[in-house]
Amino acid sequence: IGFGAKMDFSSLTKQFQQVFEINSAIGRLVDLATSETLLGPDRAQNIRICEEVNMNPREGAVDVVKALRKRLRHKNPKVQLLSIALADQLVRNCGLELHQQIASRDFLTDLANFVSGVNADVDLEVSRRTLIIIQNWGECFKGNRDVVPLYYEIYASLKSQGVRFPEYDSRNSFVPNLNSQPTPTRQATAAVGGGTPATVGRQQVVPSRDAGSNWDTPAASFLASSWAPAD
Repeated sequence: IGFGAKMDFSSLTKQFQQVFEINSAIGRLVDLATSETLLGPDRAQNIRICEEVNMNPREGAVDVVKALRKRLRHKNPKVQLLSIALADQLVRNCGLELHQQIASRDFLTDLANFVSGVNADVDLEVSRRTLIIIQNWGECFKGNRDVVPLYYEIYASLKSQGVRFPEYDSRNSFVPNLNSQPTPTRQATAAVGGGTPATVGRQQVVPSRDAGSNWDTPAASFLASSWAPAD
């Protein structure tokens, strides 16, 4: 900028304010979607978060994963379970920018710490659900290791350490979206929930197969019954 030029500080202030509002908005949504007062995943809130990320993929992916890592560190197992559920919805319904953040060594290490074979103090239901998620991501992204290798690598690493995974249920599988921008529509695999995916904006949000299982239960039995395998 030359000496005679005037810098538009008001414009810069507005830009910083907009970035801060985006960060704060996604963080607030993640807090609501993982609140310990919930009996189970808030589908509408999770869909909204997927939409927010897809509207602003690069910044949205960074912000939502930062917020998720914070919630994963919460001491309440219910918050941890809800955070894992939200992470799974994001992986199923967002593009490459999101995968680059989720399939990072930091995030996947945080997730692997919930495996009982790695951390003896973890809640058993949190460990069970984590194993299912890591296994499913590893299987679904196995053919995309040239793009996002860590989904499969963390799965293979845990297996090599003797961690026992459940028998793989291919009905949980999905086709990863590796586009760098959100696509106009998404194909829902027939096995995912057996239902019609909800549409958010121009993109369909595909729920995980067991996302709706056993959520209408008393809060006291949340951890014992949540995410029970569907029949």
